[in-house]
Amino acid sequence: MSAANVHDSQALKSLLMAVPAIRSRRGPRRRRPAKMRADKAYHSAEHRTWLRRRGIVPRITRPGVKSG
Repeated sequence: MSAANVHDSQALKSLLMAVPAIRSRRGPRRRRPAKMRADKAYHSAEHRTWLRRRGIVPRITRPGVKSG
């Protein structure tokens, strides 16, 4: 829980830490997602490095690129 005027990107780490284990029919449960897709608001070097350290491939749109 956070204040009403806090930017969404500040809650990214706690949001991903709260993702439950993913069930699968075969093999062990996955502990984290393999990829994360996000919009331009989450584009920062800090977020990208944190995701890569956790083994998550970041798919974040770059600023200045038109969405289409």
